[in-house]
Amino acid sequence: MTTPIRATIAMLFATLAAFVTPPPAGAQEIDPLRCEARRLRCESELYQCVSRCERRGPRDISAPAGARPVFADDACEARCADRHSDSMLRIAATPPCAPGGTPDAGLCEARLLRLGAAGLVCRARCGRDREREGFDAAACLTRCATRCAGAVAETMDQTICGRGRIGDAPLCD
Repeated sequence: MTTPIRATIAMLFATLAAFVTPPPAGAQEIDPLRCEARRLRCESELYQCVSRCERRGPRDISAPAGARPVFADDACEARCADRHSDSMLRIAATPPCAPGGTPDAGLCEARLLRLGAAGLVCRARCGRDREREGFDAAACLTRCATRCAGAVAETMDQTICGRGRIGDAPLCD
């Protein structure tokens, strides 16, 4: 090989080594591109889950074969949404997406309000499913409250909530 080709290959390997080399152990920077990639992957998993729910859902057999509507399976979609919200919280709380150890009361309150909203959606599903035969609305509401309280406690233990909350409105009532 000629010298310019060897130099080009050496430069190529040096560039690749710079991209592949992991950051030092103590470095905890926020990397917006990696965070966005994780969030998009999580969103795609949500849509895959919802599409599986639709494929498995009951169909109206009285309609012609090509025009059979699929009935929504709310319980399956609720599980997908719960899994998605848990995954998004985990992504936001772990490096490289978590702020590096600095408490931020505004961001903490935003996360807590999002958890409170998820709790309200869960309680609304319990109310909507109340007419189903054999459905235990009280147990459903208890599960919603327990899940919400656990998520709030987990969020409050994170570094981002080191200064506490801004508001004092109840989240999981």
